[in-house]
Amino acid sequence: MTYRVVVFGPMITPYTNELYNELQKSGLNISYLACTVQETNRNWANTFKPNYAHRVLRGWHVRLSSSRFAHMNIGIMAALRQMKPDLLIISGFFPSMIIGAFWSIV
Repeated sequence: MTYRVVVFGPMITPYTNELYNELQKSGLNISYLACTVQETNRNWANTFKPNYAHRVLRGWHVRLSSSRFAHMNIGIMAALRQMKPDLLIISGFFPSMIIGAFWSIV
């Protein structure tokens, strides 16, 4: 049986993209659900190519400090229902991730 794994995090980064590409290549059914394409203090968007399913949610992003953001996205529950993960990995602790955690227990 192949499990569907969804990672829900703030954004895909170059180093995690390499990891997820390798996991996908090894046969793991992995997808990424992102809060944003890129936080404003980063400059590497579109410098790498995900070879796995990924989706970016619409939402609002509040800067908490020079390097921290709070993400508040819409459509989380619908996206997770559509993606149907057997395992949901939550990366980060933002309002959006709390909704994702709630989805996993209902």
